[in-house]
Amino acid sequence: MEYKFSAAQYKQLKKTIIARPNYSLEEVKESLMIQNNFDFLYLLEKSLLREICGISYIKNAIDYRWLCTCLKYIIEIISKDSKTHTSEHFYMIERIKNNILFKKENAPEYLPNNLKFFFEDVLNILKPLTKILDKQTKEERKKAKEKEESNNLYHFAELLIYKFKNFDYFYQIAKTYPYLINSVNEKNVPLIDSLIRKQVKNLKSHGNRENIEYFYRVINFITNSNYLNMTNKQLNELMSYLKSELYYLKEQELIDNELVSFIEELVGIFKVKTKSIGVSVDTRELCKKYDIKEANDCVTFNIKIPHIYTPNTEDFTDKEVITMDLSKNVRVFDDAMSCECLENGNFLVGVYIADLTDIIIPNTELDFFAYNRCETIYLEDRAVDMFPSEITSNYSLHSKENRKVIAYMFEFTKDAVLYDFKVKSAIINVKNNLTFSNAQKLYHLNHNNDQGKIIRNLIKLSEQLAKSNFYNENYHILKEEKRKYEEKDEYHINNDCSRALATFMILVNSSIAKFFADNKYPFLYRVNSSNIDEEMIKKLQHSVSTETLPSEIHKLIDKLYSRSSYSHINTGHHGLGLAYYCHVTNPIRSYASIITQRMVKKEFINGGLEDVELYKYERILPQVASYLNKTIDTHNIFVEEYNKIKRKK
Repeated sequence: MEYKFSAAQYKQLKKTIIARPNYSLEEVKESLMIQNNFDFLYLLEKSLLREICGISYIKNAIDYRWLCTCLKYIIEIISKDSKTHTSEHFYMIERIKNNILFKKENAPEYLPNNLKFFFEDVLNILKPLTKILDKQTKEERKKAKEKEESNNLYHFAELLIYKFKNFDYFYQIAKTYPYLINSVNEKNVPLIDSLIRKQVKNLKSHGNRENIEYFYRVINFITNSNYLNMTNKQLNELMSYLKSELYYLKEQELIDNELVSFIEELVGIFKVKTKSIGVSVDTRELCKKYDIKEANDCVTFNIKIPHIYTPNTEDFTDKEVITMDLSKNVRVFDDAMSCECLENGNFLVGVYIADLTDIIIPNTELDFFAYNRCETIYLEDRAVDMFPSEITSNYSLHSKENRKVIAYMFEFTKDAVLYDFKVKSAIINVKNNLTFSNAQKLYHLNHNNDQGKIIRNLIKLSEQLAKSNFYNENYHILKEEKRKYEEKDEYHINNDCSRALATFMILVNSSIAKFFADNKYPFLYRVNSSNIDEEMIKKLQHSVSTETLPSEIHKLIDKLYSRSSYSHINTGHHGLGLAYYCHVTNPIRSYASIITQRMVKKEFINGGLEDVELYKYERILPQVASYLNKTIDTHNIFVEEYNKIKRKK
């Protein structure tokens, strides 16, 4: 339904933005009772056009400053929501730009300076917006051209199949031009879909069966081709059609066995194709090359989830515990946190890590499986989990579920001086799985809320720890810039909450590594030799802000940055500026954390590591570290190649 713009809404928008210039996009939408981005974008654009057309040269620019806020909201929507990248919005933005230019060019000589600056500000804000939409309209034209070519191919394929009726001829052309197989008509119906429906209809009506063998051969060739690439929607529609036809036939008294067997065979073929949906032929071959498979497709385990209440386990289910992560789409939560004020005025911070030691037992089939996979692999369009979904779902720290964890309990004074540190086995019940953005809102808007208080105290403590130079934050700046220039789609929200979470995860990892190093126990460390120089970081930030040539930025980042690795010898993490570091906080996604978690639990909770165990770790950790590093390097190459293929497509 098309959105209707009203003068009352325009007035309410203007009144709201002038009264609350710092309102977020979502807060303004909520105050205007607008549900979706399309409606709000339409209101913003129409309001801008209306106001700009009525700009008075005798007024002060301050009367029009709210329009800049409107433009920033438009940029935020278009940057986040690609569905709004339409030629209609491009046209609206062009009209706004042309009206501003007209007002500026026809302004009298006595125009106040602040109004001149206002026009310049609006035009500067519009620059990145027009670039985004201009790029999108070019892509739309490209897609339209590709669709037209696909339609032409579709009609050519139909001509080959129905007019010439020569399988060898069709086979040779389709082998030479494989994209013929994926052609679609004007209604976006794939060639194979149309072919199957026509053949089923022909068989149902007991029509001409002279060429039945020929059509079977054509259909079998297309459906079994590695080049057939249908979307999820196309496959589901075809499967629904075949199943409904099969149900109808089996309900009849006179069953056409030939037709039933034909449809059953097709249902079997498309079931397999539905499982591999979204993976193109190129990426499938790449997965085979690197032996990358979905965890649930590799092997079936007889998994028995053990009881979570065991000796030495404390009940922390009454604590207010939260998780914070990137987005609502995150499926796996390894870590959670709490923060409470004690009677002595100190703060007790709890960092809770999912405990997998009871299910991933050394030298079992599941342990070997996790060791071989090494880590969860994050691709541009999906994640390949380290564990089968049964493990992931039963051990991830989802809200409202009792979960067994290793609890790292830090007691701090008000000045963030560490007073006490303990490691416990515990049961928690996460109260809320928050995104960083939602957590930030709680921090700013609701300090009286229990979760708001936790976030406020965690941020306060993390900021005090940062002032003490607990670790080098420049390493994260460097990693973020490296992600950008490598054009990786994964990103990290950099706000108070994400920094607080990172600080306490680093605190756990460094504290545990220090304990094992001080006691001269064998251990699996995370080491890094990056040369993070303060002056070089400033130079990098200056290069980015002044739009220095990308190649120069690449060289500067490569000079500073080096990848971290695992080692049984502690050489420190120079990137973070820490003498001791390990990975113990993500056991659902990293086998290194499984190893370190076993050692932590045995040492701190189950009576201490015995000599025979220390000897075993001393013997195996060098090989484990070497294997993990090699496997992760291979995964990085695979991810890079996979994402390149997906971007091309």
